[in-house]
Amino acid sequence: DHRVSQGFTVYQSQPLYMTGNYLDVSNGIGSGHLGRLQDLDRKFQYVADAGLVHANAAYTFRSILNVTDPVLLEKLGKYWQARFGAYPVLWTTAQEVDPGHEFNDYWHRIAKAIYENDAYHQPLTAHMEGGDASNSGWGDKDYHSWFGVQPSNLQKDGYQTFWEYNVTKPYVAYETGYEFNRITTDEARSTPYRAFSNGAFGFGYGVQGVWAINDSTDSWFPYGAYYRWFDGLNAAGGSQMTHFKNFYESLQWWKL
Repeated sequence: DHRVSQGFTVYQSQPLYMTGNYLDVSNGIGSGHLGRLQDLDRKFQYVADAGLVHANAAYTFRSILNVTDPVLLEKLGKYWQARFGAYPVLWTTAQEVDPGHEFNDYWHRIAKAIYENDAYHQPLTAHMEGGDASNSGWGDKDYHSWFGVQPSNLQKDGYQTFWEYNVTKPYVAYETGYEFNRITTDEARSTPYRAFSNGAFGFGYGVQGVWAINDSTDSWFPYGAYYRWFDGLNAAGGSQMTHFKNFYESLQWWKL
């Protein structure tokens, strides 16, 4: 609700647990998963009721999918689409699942099943680990419709690789540095201007602490220093995104 008041239009979610509390689909979906999935139903509905598009990664963290059976992988893709595909979504497949040098077809099979069974044809990407278009193992797939970029290079030459890619697709600066995780407020504020000035179709703002709603200093997700989620929610960079949005909406930015 606070982000909506600041003018945000998309909410990003992705499962990050690699031990303990994660959705283990090694043997498919069973009755033991229903409580977790019903909780996700509630959250998808909340995001939609707020008027936001939900950029969502499926099931679990990239490296712990633990499924290789192609029939089961297709079923998992169909199930995810059937359960959540009527919401306004951007499919992002899985966290950092697009390093071209680490190819396996497991997440590809899930993404392809989502795409082929999605009557709404909602945009699908594979969240990139880093690098530029030359690092992508997904960009030439017909079920992939946009680049969800985690740019390691915020300069023109990095973004230009997507502009010059052999298949024309929009690219979004989906995950850049998190404010207060080695990134200052000034740096967080400048990043969307760099992205849009270099042809990006969107920008994802993030701040340290956003994953910490249930964490304390004793059970902290180990990425950067401990920072409370409500402090992150009220960090200065978030409100400064409103000024960025208002500025770009006041002009035909795509003609710059």
